[in-house]
Amino acid sequence: MRKKRDIVVHMEDIGIHQEVVKHHLSDRGFQVWQSGSPEDFLQRLRALSPAELERTLILLDVNIGANHQAGIQVYQAIRKEISQTVPVLFVTVWAADRLEIALPEIRDRIRVDVLSKPFGLRQLDSAMEAVVEQDGDDHEED
Repeated sequence: MRKKRDIVVHMEDIGIHQEVVKHHLSDRGFQVWQSGSPEDFLQRLRALSPAELERTLILLDVNIGANHQAGIQVYQAIRKEISQTVPVLFVTVWAADRLEIALPEIRDRIRVDVLSKPFGLRQLDSAMEAVVEQDGDDHEED
């Protein structure tokens, strides 16, 4: 049996979005860590142990930074330096097809999904569940 995903690491640069997501996910029992800085975000991920990474889901806003694409660079760094397997849910104002053009490799990646802004909290819950289910055999421990 696999461990449930109960850690959410969220990169978002809009304070109110951070607050709403953190409050909602904390109420659902998740440990939530957030940053609006790509450097801080990656530093936090690098500090996670392998066991913590097995319990982690990443929420990643694409449209961050001066070039509005720091999320893509963070995603590439995650896959290159941190983990090929940790589930990633892109949370973005970008349309999914634009994201696929910017990151063609995600089309074939099981552990990536896209949630378009604006979204409701039920949509967030459903998208998180879907990306974890794509993990194959991830479910809560009994």
